[in-house]
Amino acid sequence: MKRIFPVVLFLLLAAAVAVHAGEKKGLLIMLDGTRADVLLSANVPNLDSLRLGTWADGYEGAYTFQAHTSLDAPPSSATNHVAILTGVTATKNGCYENGQTSSVDYDKFPPISRLIEAEIPDLTSAWVYMWGEDGDIDTKATYIGPAQSDDANADDAVAILSGKFPAKEGIKGTKWSADDDVDLLMLYIDQNDGAGHGHGFSLTVPEYVASVEDTDKKIGRFLEAIKSRPNFANEDWLIAVTADHGGIDRTHGVVGSQNCYTIPLVVSGKEISPGRMIGDPCNRDAAAYMMVHFIGKYPDYFDAKINPTVPVKELPCKENLIAYFPFEGDVNPALGDFAGKDGILPHAFITDGKIGKALSMRDNNPLCFGKPAALQFGKDRDFTFAFWFRTDEIQKGSAAMLGNKDWDDCFQPGIIVTANVISDEGNKLEFNLGDSVHHHDLNPLDYIPDGQWNFAAITADRDGDALLYLGMPDGKLAFITERLEDFGDINNMDWYLGQDGTGVNKAHFVGDMDELMIWDRALTNEEVYQIFHKGLDGKSVLK
Repeated sequence: MKRIFPVVLFLLLAAAVAVHAGEKKGLLIMLDGTRADVLLSANVPNLDSLRLGTWADGYEGAYTFQAHTSLDAPPSSATNHVAILTGVTATKNGCYENGQTSSVDYDKFPPISRLIEAEIPDLTSAWVYMWGEDGDIDTKATYIGPAQSDDANADDAVAILSGKFPAKEGIKGTKWSADDDVDLLMLYIDQNDGAGHGHGFSLTVPEYVASVEDTDKKIGRFLEAIKSRPNFANEDWLIAVTADHGGIDRTHGVVGSQNCYTIPLVVSGKEISPGRMIGDPCNRDAAAYMMVHFIGKYPDYFDAKINPTVPVKELPCKENLIAYFPFEGDVNPALGDFAGKDGILPHAFITDGKIGKALSMRDNNPLCFGKPAALQFGKDRDFTFAFWFRTDEIQKGSAAMLGNKDWDDCFQPGIIVTANVISDEGNKLEFNLGDSVHHHDLNPLDYIPDGQWNFAAITADRDGDALLYLGMPDGKLAFITERLEDFGDINNMDWYLGQDGTGVNKAHFVGDMDELMIWDRALTNEEVYQIFHKGLDGKSVLK
């Protein structure tokens, strides 16, 4: 803007209302092909400072690692770039795949820059991107850059944010003037997607992790440019960061797959209700946050929304811990008022466990817990299971590690955690859960059968998500998310460790297990990360 608007906005987020006056500014960053689990384990201090609200005094942060893409189209870039900028899904805007950004009716579904400018006519905005098709999104920004490299765009973004961008002509007849001062910068960064397609979308891929960490350094440059602005103390910024999609192997995955639910959404501002987003957060929600920030509302036709939050708090690891089995020479729990049935076969305990001793399950000697009341999670109880495991061989068939249903009839009610999805090339951890109607398979996570200890966890929040976690010996924690909807009763057979609910399936886990932990609540990403790292340090859940 050429002048300051003394706008006072009232923003109701969850139950908190706060009033802030100042010149409204916004930065929207779209990251291509970025999985949220990488952000939890990689070195990303700038994104961390945004989500925790610590990047500048007076700012709060709200975030989720379980946002999802637009689910009415395959997880392509075009579909989600248009959705993030217009606040509506493909069903409304008509962009279902790459190549369709130019065919959208942007007069009917305008990008946020146009909607905000309709209320604030002298809004000064810029649209900076790397992918050529993004130039067809009719933002009508003050300056629309030509498609260029991420590094060049980062330099331009820093110059724009710091007030040092020179007079320059863009595409579509746009022009940045020497006296322009940015109000809204919309920025797209491609490099994580390139690394994923070239090497793999995974924490186990050094090139992908390096790309994400380099992206975070770029974001750090943007934050420093904002804080260095001469009038920063009198400005009110809203910064939103999200991803267009995630990835699996070297692809985007398919519509509705678990990969579609494992992307980040981070917003930071003075009016944000801080904490972890709950409900059904989506990448396009960034549009709603930006609209509310600038003009106090968003259109009724929006599919984007403001998400409720819950405070991020440190919970004792043992809160709602209903069972802890250290396997220190017997199968009795160190915590919990129930004991498992005696095993089908005698149990062997080895001395080199993850912590102390461990349970050897190399001779098809599963541990049966029966049907104790504590493990009858029924229709509405949340739960978390976590344990350490190791093996030095590729598992035969779809080997069950934990479960209470017949794995040969996977559509039964109950859950199964498997040590392999049938493969002769390597081991893949998988989580299946179902009731009599619904059925979910969480995408497998690869681990190496090299005799080292790995960590597995599954969580289920009946009002939100199910997650599968894999903690690796190098300290990285991968996870994948599935949204649970109308999910019912999972009570079924006896509970087993090392087998499915029958106790006699030919595909059984061959290896060692230790430190079985069970909660009757769904642990958060951060809590699972904490428990995993406690185990890496040789500490039990009770310490």
